[in-house]
Amino acid sequence: MVALFALAAIAKLGAQPVDKVEIQFVSFPAIADPSSVELRIGPEEAIEVELPTRSLSEVYRVNRMSHWLLGRSGVDEEGNFAFTTYGKTKVGNGSKQIILVMPKGKNYSDGLEMIALNGSQEGLGLGKYLVYNASRTDIAGKIGDKGFNLKQGGYTILDPEPNEVVNNSKYLFVHLFYRKGDEPKPFKDTKWRHTENAKFFVFFHHNPGTPQIQVHYIRYYP
Repeated sequence: MVALFALAAIAKLGAQPVDKVEIQFVSFPAIADPSSVELRIGPEEAIEVELPTRSLSEVYRVNRMSHWLLGRSGVDEEGNFAFTTYGKTKVGNGSKQIILVMPKGKNYSDGLEMIALNGSQEGLGLGKYLVYNASRTDIAGKIGDKGFNLKQGGYTILDPEPNEVVNNSKYLFVHLFYRKGDEPKPFKDTKWRHTENAKFFVFFHHNPGTPQIQVHYIRYYP
């Protein structure tokens, strides 16, 4: 009887669904000659993935891992599966994630800095901005008529009104600050073209190995 209960418990455990995660990639800065790269999705399994710069990649639905690893698969001298890791990051908690990939050199094999962000786009309608702070400091600013203040790792959705219309083209004035000690320091003043027909992604990040803060801006037409 005990053996029957044990078998039933094993069968029930085996029937549990695998935890799946939907992930997308975006890579910056762009490199001149990007080679192919693979995502490790199991002990002896990897798939080739795209790392676009001006858009998010397609959605990859994979099993949840402890870390996301990018690199190249192959075989060792004994003919066994081997994986050369170019970069890795801890897996976030969400079922949808966006992975920022920042090359450290001219090629992916020179190393990749990676950051996993919440990839849920719930509430991100047309004309709205999904703003992520993937930098190592607090970021604040104003996009159009909407202000924001983001801690490290924070994100928000903004629905700004344009500040200027020129020849039927709409523009947002953008003022950005970072925290240095207890003081806000301006680091960018610009304006962005705005349309109600697109969704927008804004990423704040440090260039790998430098104190320089960058802004990566994507206009996406669904």
